[in-house]
Amino acid sequence: MRVPIRFCLALFAALLALVGVALAQQDAFCICIDPTEPANCGGNADIAAFVPTNIYLCLLNPSGNQVLAWEGRITQTNASSMIGTWVMSGLDVDNDPQDFVIGNGASPLVPNTQDVVVMGQMQVIILNASAEIEFFIGPIPGSVSFPNGTPGYVHTLGYNTPATVCGGNFASPVFSINGDGLPPPESDFSVTIAAALGTYSDLNNIAGMQEGATDGLDPNLDIPEPPVPPSGYVSLCFPHSEWASPLGDRFRTDIRATYDPSTTASIWLMRFQTDQSGVATLSFQPSFDQTSDWELTLIDLDADQVEMLWYSGLSYSFNATAGQVRSLVLKVGPNEIPPLSPASRLLPTGWSLVGMPLLPELPGTVGSVLLDDAVSAAFVYGHNGNSGYQQVQPADAMQQGRGYWVGATNPFTWTMEGIHDINGVSLL
Repeated sequence: MRVPIRFCLALFAALLALVGVALAQQDAFCICIDPTEPANCGGNADIAAFVPTNIYLCLLNPSGNQVLAWEGRITQTNASSMIGTWVMSGLDVDNDPQDFVIGNGASPLVPNTQDVVVMGQMQVIILNASAEIEFFIGPIPGSVSFPNGTPGYVHTLGYNTPATVCGGNFASPVFSINGDGLPPPESDFSVTIAAALGTYSDLNNIAGMQEGATDGLDPNLDIPEPPVPPSGYVSLCFPHSEWASPLGDRFRTDIRATYDPSTTASIWLMRFQTDQSGVATLSFQPSFDQTSDWELTLIDLDADQVEMLWYSGLSYSFNATAGQVRSLVLKVGPNEIPPLSPASRLLPTGWSLVGMPLLPELPGTVGSVLLDDAVSAAFVYGHNGNSGYQQVQPADAMQQGRGYWVGATNPFTWTMEGIHDINGVSLL
């Protein structure tokens, strides 16, 4: 039996030396079926004919805390295959049916708890379910407010903020109905991270990758944040003293150059600070899901702990103390855990001592993990210190790393199945 290799901090140091939506990118216009699920914004929706369905025009992850005004052009293909008109939350001062110049000054729009601003909606009725309808968002030609060819919005008077789109570029659709689906661009992803302790929180910290970005400071993508408050706070940031920014080393967003997370890993160093004591929780919202086969890992450098986030509910909790500064690493890409070798072991007639190096998959019992391969009667015992051997029943939980005596009346081959644990295994 071989035990999986424990994550080594020296290996992390070597990694650190090598690295210098609907995507949840900053200030992105998108179309969503459900604005409370920004990870599912964009893409494709299959809508049956003559079933009224609401779609929403949204701003994802705004850098400002309100929308006073915005402008952009919305176009679509196969307009004759549907009925629907955009109803915007504000006054449109442009008479063009595709160009929108919307004022919200009297009632500014604000983000919801998922950091999404709903700017308008349309009730769609599909007339021809076999026709694909694609929606595009782009700049208004000849715009005075955004002359560089982008849509945009105003969160503070005098500051016009340009925006991108969740389709990746203005020539790509941001949303489709009854199409083949719009997979997110392979060159873009994001992970939105929130920190919370009691009633205090720090939301919408974003690690990501975007086409055209670098691993250094990108002023349009890497957004700084102020120092921590004098009291009553929880803070999470991406520290970058090497960027020598005049605004300090604390950044709310850290966007990297493109790479392939299925074969290569990249890491983001994070700094957690608080003046509170209690259980702190970090929550992660990736723009991709587990079917992408991209591994998502958190490394707590102070606790020497590694958390595989897909298997922890995309969260990590730890005991924080007032005045604590904690260093953590987010890793997107392979963990490079060596395969289990051998994955199977012949258990001959008689007694064999075995142990499980993997995290057992549900239901995780001795019967489902160890005795499922037995071809005849087999008996399992564990050793309980001063009380000696105790028979283990098939319904008992299979404990990772514990030694078991297996008495087989006929030989059988035990094939180990489970989840690799990069924290290593404690032998019992």
